Amino acid sequence: YWIKPNKIIKWGDLGLQTPDIFFQAGTYYIKSFKNLGQQVKKKGGKVILLSDNCYKKNLRQVVGMILFRMIFQRWFNAVWVPGKSGKKLMRTYGFSKKQIYEGLYGVDNNCFKAGKPLYKRSKQFIFVGNFIFLKGVLTLVEAFKEFNTCHPEWKILIFGIGPYAKILKACPGATVKSFAQPSEISKKMRESRFLIQPSIVDHWPLVVPEAALSGCGLILSSSVGNRMEFLNHKNGFTYQVKSSKKLARCLKRAANLDAQKLDEVYNESLRLGSYYTPKNWANNFCKIINDCK
Repeated sequence: YWIKPNKIIKWGDLGLQTPDIFFQAGTYYIKSFKNLGQQVKKKGGKVILLSDNCYKKNLRQVVGMILFRMIFQRWFNAVWVPGKSGKKLMRTYGFSKKQIYEGLYGVDNNCFKAGKPLYKRSKQFIFVGNFIFLKGVLTLVEAFKEFNTCHPEWKILIFGIGPYAKILKACPGATVKSFAQPSEISKKMRESRFLIQPSIVDHWPLVVPEAALSGCGLILSSSVGNRMEFLNHKNGFTYQVKSSKKLARCLKRAANLDAQKLDEVYNESLRLGSYYTPKNWANNFCKIINDCK
């Protein structure tokens, strides 16, 4: 149903009964959506907030924490977040541990699945995302230029669209393609050794668990919100956001791993990715429903 943001809407206006449980996205503060949630609460139902924001410890979140505790917290019975960073944020927003559920997002493991062992794959990195500043593509270009001078045999496959397309196409060793269907992206992930995610701001990039389920190693900036779920010392590297020098060092470390270490990277990515499948999403959904009865 499409509803106008500033109009008071009742469930009956939509031809629906007021639900017992309402999963409400981050638009809860908009007049029409707020009213729908409050109708559920008034009738004794439960409202579950959906939030994919991650913990950043900045001034905006400090102010948001105060406002949320003062105004919005009482509107919700629980909150469903993707992972650890979101859970940490929601604790500061006043939710108890019992009120916070993880596993909001999942990846199709029938599409994104393990490929050949990494040491048998091409010497190739992969990036998937919009060609915009916040995705860190300028940092990526600078880092890969430096890396390419000592490892010209390595390539990077880039999928996406955006204003920095020309800059990316001019990067030595880069092959740039437009966005593609998941079936093609998953195939190319199974042919690549490492995903690079150099984002300056990114709450929960789905490409990270997609790559993990494909067996790829991960190179993620410190601003990637789901790095705690999918990256540890066994399956990749993290670096300080915006630092092309540190990203270049991560690329060099990845390029110098031997077959034994690459097997460890492969197996750990598959293990971590397995926690975010549709089956696990369904289990989390059912748990919330049962807890709300």
